Amino acid sequence: MAEKKMTRKEALEMAIDLVKQTATEDDGAWTEVAEVLTKMHEQVSKSRKKPEGPSKARRENEVLAREAVKAIAEKGEPVTGKWIQEHIRFIASPQKVTAVMKVAAELGLAERVKEGKNVTYVAV
Repeated sequence: MAEKKMTRKEALEMAIDLVKQTATEDDGAWTEVAEVLTKMHEQVSKSRKKPEGPSKARRENEVLAREAVKAIAEKGEPVTGKWIQEHIRFIASPQKVTAVMKVAAELGLAERVKEGKNVTYVAV
């Protein structure tokens, strides 16, 4: 069975306990070390990872995805990536088409249909 790795918080707690056990009241250095470790422990305890929102590129792709789906719906039939690239402003490469339509699919706005080697997109 693999051992669980020690977290920074646990390591600091262990170090604080060790220092407190070995330190005497006469020894000012150990007291200072204990204080520093306690402050570090408080900082580690307070720090939490903030949930990250969508990236700038993701937000831009969501806007483009809505625009692309609107255009696909107006056409009323499945379209190719090339059609999207030609008709949607700011989508200038096949890679951008893929990224935007992937976001559209994740949002439930469009569906990717693969027919052999051909890929088309349909508004949902």
